[in-house]
Amino acid sequence: MIFRKRVIAHYKKSNNKSKTCSLFEISVVTLNKWLDMLEQNGNLEDAPLKRGWRKLNPDLLKEYVTINPDLYIKDYANYFGVTISCVWDALKRLGFTRKKRLYC
Repeated sequence: MIFRKRVIAHYKKSNNKSKTCSLFEISVVTLNKWLDMLEQNGNLEDAPLKRGWRKLNPDLLKEYVTINPDLYIKDYANYFGVTISCVWDALKRLGFTRKKRLYC
């Protein structure tokens, strides 16, 4: 972010995009994006990444796994209509392991 501020400061001082870009070895498109960010947001920070559950609802998966603990992952994937890797990653995020535990 400090680099972006330096580039913007130099551009405002020189008012020449091509010289600023060649000096800092960035493209004009990048400089334009940073100027737009500064104009719209007032800062040069990247927007936070939005990550979350897309196809697979974690609550439904957790409930289904609790009810049917002995099914294979491919069975869970077929039930929810997603890939095996999707179910695998979701189970990992939910804290499920492959180890069978006896709760007596």
